[in-house]
Amino acid sequence: RTSPKDRRPRAPRAMPRALALAASLALAALPAALGLSAARAVAPGSPVTVFAPSGWLQVLVTRKLADAGFAPIIPAQNITLCESLLGPALPSCSVIPPSEWKAAAASSAAIVTCPEDRTYAAADLEELYAEASPALQRIVMVSKFGVQRRKSDLRYAAMNFLGGLDKTAKAEDVVRSVTASTGVPHTILRAGKMMGGGGPFGLGTLTYDKNADYDGMLKDRIFDAGTLGVELRSGDVADGQTGRVALADAIVQCLRTPAAANADLAVCAQRAKEPPTAEEYLALFEAAAPADLVP
Repeated sequence: RTSPKDRRPRAPRAMPRALALAASLALAALPAALGLSAARAVAPGSPVTVFAPSGWLQVLVTRKLADAGFAPIIPAQNITLCESLLGPALPSCSVIPPSEWKAAAASSAAIVTCPEDRTYAAADLEELYAEASPALQRIVMVSKFGVQRRKSDLRYAAMNFLGGLDKTAKAEDVVRSVTASTGVPHTILRAGKMMGGGGPFGLGTLTYDKNADYDGMLKDRIFDAGTLGVELRSGDVADGQTGRVALADAIVQCLRTPAAANADLAVCAQRAKEPPTAEEYLALFEAAAPADLVP
């Protein structure tokens, strides 16, 4: 009879092979299920494709991405005009015909959709994300104020008379579905009536010179002269205007912080002579994003 001191410890019973395999698969899938697999900053130098049916915002975002050290790709109907608008940022950009969008999506670390007036149909976004790279790290979608309030707020119910906000809501659902199925984080940035986009922090005088609406051009000039600040609010809770400069900056800066991953944020105009710095944007994202999304 041996004493407890002399007894050898019994080897632990091996976990059944099928159970071990199931556990390992569950652990591997957990980050994607939580939307954390790519919840990190997109590295400088990474290719970012900027899609939009039309508008100044697409060009402005592309220029700011180049200035921030990314490698933006912009599908453009008029390549010559687009190249002239990009100006000094052109060497860092790839301007491609729309027919090459699949190759662009397949090579991008991030995909940005930033329509101004016309919203992408849900089917178009499904096709777009189906072509995305397996290494895709972030999806950024520009949406609108009032999409989630179109049935409860009379103002937005009236705006939705022809179904435009319904269409945008379906597009948002596609983005969330992609995150749920792949784990690739998304950021939804909501905008109100878009203003400005020129001046020293935007596209210079280009947006003003090419605006045939004199009153609209004058309002844009005044806006860009003193409304370059921004407030980020979580959810569809804002009304009013959004500056194109602030929105473009928010798109670029959200790629640089995990705090913007899976966030739904309203971009609201504020009085200021200059836009926030990169460090100030980081603080804005961390303050606005729900606490459970901030690493």
